[in-house]
Amino acid sequence: MKYSLLILILTVLSLTSEAQKLSIEETIDYLNEKLKLDGEMSSHYHFSQIEVNEDGYITKNTYSYRSGSDEISGKTRAHILDLERVSLVKYADDFGASASVKLKCKMSSCVLVENLSANASASTLRNNYNDFSFYINSSRNIDKIKNALDYLMSELLRKIESTNDFKEDPFSDNNFNKSTIIYEKNSSIPLESLNNVYFIKVQICGIPSKFIFDSGASDVLISESIEKNLIENNFVSKLNYLSPSLYRIADGSIVQYRRLIIPEIKVGDLLVKNVIACVSSDKNTLLLGQSFLERFSSWTIDNNKPSLSLKP
Repeated sequence: MKYSLLILILTVLSLTSEAQKLSIEETIDYLNEKLKLDGEMSSHYHFSQIEVNEDGYITKNTYSYRSGSDEISGKTRAHILDLERVSLVKYADDFGASASVKLKCKMSSCVLVENLSANASASTLRNNYNDFSFYINSSRNIDKIKNALDYLMSELLRKIESTNDFKEDPFSDNNFNKSTIIYEKNSSIPLESLNNVYFIKVQICGIPSKFIFDSGASDVLISESIEKNLIENNFVSKLNYLSPSLYRIADGSIVQYRRLIIPEIKVGDLLVKNVIACVSSDKNTLLLGQSFLERFSSWTIDNNKPSLSLKP
């Protein structure tokens, strides 16, 4: 039994110390690398690169190299708040692309397109486009690029909604759907310590489980069995699911986890609603991470008891 617990702890420590959710900058780097490599598979060698500025505008720079011609580039730009989530259109075109991954406008003509040429005296500027299009040549890259774009959009929206303008708006998603119910009892939660790892009792929509307390984990991590239980008991549906999250693990590779909003998580006498969580295929890896802890103004651990105190 002790040997099994030791294996579990070592596995979890390996996962949480190295597997971290990709930042916006890392996701852009990942996408640009994939898009450029995909462009090399085209007979015309055209590829796109993405930039995002502090004002919330996303720009797609397109480069195309053809035999005997100058370098041609185009710029496509729109604001994040004007764009819908990612859609995928699979088709074959004259350029040999396997599919088009699109960011569509919420309303018409939100995309500004600027066509440039090395020999042109002036650029051509048009503002009547209804979507971004990323043309993908390799079928192996289609889902990866689509998922990464979807994830990038969701992280950019979260960043924008964390600004002061959104924080002060009572009907922004970040405020309207976010609430913590505090029961009039002690907010100190006992922890179980084992080999310098803290375990904590957690209820996911009333389902009791023992989680590892991991302040280094970006999100709460649940197992597929808990996810299945939540679905079977109608606690979550497809409406709860977000775009998948991307993580970089110890060997430098990037893995993808399903991500959803859990209606409620109870720890001790505190009930927190609408918490983002990721789903792991490892049934033994349950983590209470930052997507839960960041809902509190502060938290402390008393190593003598041991216990966790959460301050709303």
